[in-house]
Amino acid sequence: MRCLRCAIVEDEPLAIQMLNGYISKRFDLTLITTIDNVFDFNAIIKEIVLDVIFLDFKTRGFDGDIDKILKKIPSNLAIVNISASPISYFRNTESVESNNRIYELLKPFSFEKFNRCIDSLLGKKTYPTNSFRDTKQN
Repeated sequence: MRCLRCAIVEDEPLAIQMLNGYISKRFDLTLITTIDNVFDFNAIIKEIVLDVIFLDFKTRGFDGDIDKILKKIPSNLAIVNISASPISYFRNTESVESNNRIYELLKPFSFEKFNRCIDSLLGKKTYPTNSFRDTKQN
């Protein structure tokens, strides 16, 4: 099974902690980096190899221009909007309408919704119950 390399772009510590926990429960996801500002995002996005970006379009420093953000992200990356606002809330979303690499996982979201989003991203209809990590101690 292929493991997808992920980055979180988010400036809320609790949201980062929750998403990090969700990612760690899946065998098919590996968190590579967490970015909490636009300056680091612009530098890092060109240097690391990723498959998925969990991106809060309201992260400190983003101006809400979706097209400008998308131009900085390699076209082979899947993008999961983890903002509390849908893509339609932001400016310049014309190219998003027909873009099949963008998924929405609006805050607040549960682990179940997270799993459904990732399964959709991976093209899976269902996900075996033993395919994510159980962090409970016996």
